[in-house]
Amino acid sequence: RETLFFVVCSGMRSLQFLVVAVLAGICAAQMKANPVLKVMKCPSPLNWNSSDIAIVPSFHLDSGAGVPAQETTARVCYNQQYIVVRYDCVDNNIYNHYTNCNDPLYNEDVVEMFITTGSGSSSAATYHYLELEVSPNGVLFVSNITNESGDCTRFSGVTIPCPSSGVIVNTKREDAANKWSAIVQIPFSLLARIPPYQGIHDAIAAPSTYKANFFRIDEPKGKAREFSCWSPTMANPACFHKPAYFGTLELV
Repeated sequence: RETLFFVVCSGMRSLQFLVVAVLAGICAAQMKANPVLKVMKCPSPLNWNSSDIAIVPSFHLDSGAGVPAQETTARVCYNQQYIVVRYDCVDNNIYNHYTNCNDPLYNEDVVEMFITTGSGSSSAATYHYLELEVSPNGVLFVSNITNESGDCTRFSGVTIPCPSSGVIVNTKREDAANKWSAIVQIPFSLLARIPPYQGIHDAIAAPSTYKANFFRIDEPKGKAREFSCWSPTMANPACFHKPAYFGTLELV
């Protein structure tokens, strides 16, 4: 009987340890830190192959369930006036028919960036952010977003006229090679207009830390539409407007 009691107790302790280990793993996954990217000054002359330019790790599906069918590479650097982002997209079905500033580019192929000033995900600034989108044809969408819910259920945007935004966009389509690229220069003066920090800083005294995420909407040939990003928001159906999942850009 003593031997049986020892075996039973040992088994119970093993089960308890197993349960604790599983719960710890679940908690660790839930508490996984959002990504951080150290962004250096752009080399002069600008060379996108320079080791001084930060490369955003591979995009993942917004749901967190794997990687998209077509790869997206994003690189980031900054100078005195701009944060500069380059997207390189593998694409066997390049399509976006919109032609006007602030058209709903997100309905078709597009790359996006959401960015806000402030350093903490619990800060009110996290729920006021800038949404920038660029189509393969170089059309721009710029909007100041106010997100009251922290997700896609209750947010609104005020579009900014493209010329007055100061954003500079250059795109290159290479349909025969199944790829396109976009270079987006985002002025610090525009970031200074994001509430509640509006007017507090300027291009010379810009913050050194930003909360941001990079996205892509793509429809590969013969496949379903895909939503991918740097920091997955774990949403299904896809929802990019989840600022709690923004990563951090540290300007060094």
